[in-house]
This record gives sequence, C-alpha cells and structure tokens, in this order.
Amino acid sequence: MARDADRRGSAGNSGILSRIDPFCWIPVVPMVLLALVVVLLMGIWELSLILLVGAAVILGFDFWVNSRRKSAAPPRRRPRRDDFDDLDDRPRREPARRPVRQAPPERPAAARSGAPRGG
Repeated sequence: MARDADRRGSAGNSGILSRIDPFCWIPVVPMVLLALVVVLLMGIWELSLILLVGAAVILGFDFWVNSRRKSAAPPRRRPRRDDFDDLDDRPRREPARRPVRQAPPERPAAARSGAPRGG
C-alpha cells in the first residue's frame, strides 16, 4: 500500500483514513456519538443500530468516491496558435494603435467690454 501511495504522489498519506474526505467526518462523528448516547442512556439499541449503519453508509460512499481510479491521461486539446508563438522566428506586428487626434485650431478670444450683457 505504501508503494501505491508513492506512485500517486501522496507520500506518507497511505491508508484508508487518508482517502476519506475530512468533511465526511462532520455528519459521521455526531451520528456515532448519538448512537452511543441512545444505547447507553435510553437503551434503544435499534435506533442506535440505524444511526451506526447510516454513518457506515456515508463513510463507505465517501471512501468509494475518493478511491476510484482517475483516468490515465487528461483529455488532450488541440494546440492553439498561441502555443507556438514563442517558437516563431517571424517578427511580430505591434498592436494597432489609434491615430492621434489633432487639436482643433484655436480661435482668437473675443474682446470683452465692461458693459453688462443683455441690456
């Protein structure tokens, strides 16, 4: 098993518990504790058995999902033109630039008189 874990790149993380998602323990731990409380304080072993089986189902499902083999190779995509730009020896074009707008010709300022407007 240790060699299998090393092949997958998770050195030191071999074993069943490392294959179970940490968030899976959030519903499982309370279910187990509740089953213990129910059987010890109330004596209802049927209900505690149902809780334990439910926790085991959750753990089993999570273990099954996380231990399935991944596909051997990721799906290949066709190379894009951008992938080969660094191999291209042709000179690159500079990006298109907007032409510079020329300022409108200035008009001479009108002479101001001290007289009030409009009247």
